[in-house]
Amino acid sequence: MERCPTCKARLKSAVICPRCQTDLNRVFKINERAEFLCQYAIARLEQQNIKPAVWAIKEALLLQRNKLVLATQQFIVKRLEQQAVANLTHNKQALAIETLELSLSLKKTPFALALHEFIKQQDSETHTKECLAENIGLL
Repeated sequence: MERCPTCKARLKSAVICPRCQTDLNRVFKINERAEFLCQYAIARLEQQNIKPAVWAIKEALLLQRNKLVLATQQFIVKRLEQQAVANLTHNKQALAIETLELSLSLKKTPFALALHEFIKQQDSETHTKECLAENIGLL
């Protein structure tokens, strides 16, 4: 943390702000917890444990929205979007939708919203064709 959240004075490593005397101990602990959650999220993502990664970054976002937390959020969102596209290219629509919904729970990007709508529309058209084929077979 570079500045005191109370008076905006420049800080070095003091636990008490030299200008306004605010105790910054809790603020530092929140920063540490948010950083830990970001590291945890990336580690889980590398292990393909997507749901714990999403949980961790959501928790970090509740604590703080600093550059590290927002960059980690963006990294996870991009990774989830890439995974959804990979699932879609392997004809795993249900898994692609699940992955996109996790991504959208973190951040609603135009790409994820459009891809999600596209997959839902494709599923709807496929279902309609299957119903028509069943009905024609019954006639």
